[in-house]
Amino acid sequence: MLTKQQHYDWGLRALKTILTVGGQQIQSEQKNSSDTFSPDKEAEILIKAIRVNTMSKLTFVDTKKFTGLLKDIFPGIKVEDIIYS
Repeated sequence: MLTKQQHYDWGLRALKTILTVGGQQIQSEQKNSSDTFSPDKEAEILIKAIRVNTMSKLTFVDTKKFTGLLKDIFPGIKVEDIIYS
C-alpha cells in the first residue's frame, strides 16, 4: 500500500530497533507501575515503538496510509506518542 521509496527499510535491522525500543518502554513502564501488562497495553507499547522507528522516514501520503494500517492491525488500541523526559 505504501509507495516505493529507497530509504524505506523493512528488514531485520529495523525490526531489531523496534523490539529494542519496545523493550525499553516496557522496562520504563514496569518501573513506574507494579501492575501486570494487559495485551492492550503491550500492543500500545509495540505501536509506539513502531511509530518512533518508522514515521519519520515516511512521506506525508504514506504516513496517513501507515497510520491506517496500524489501526487495522491493532483495532481499538488508542496510542499517544512516546514522551521522553
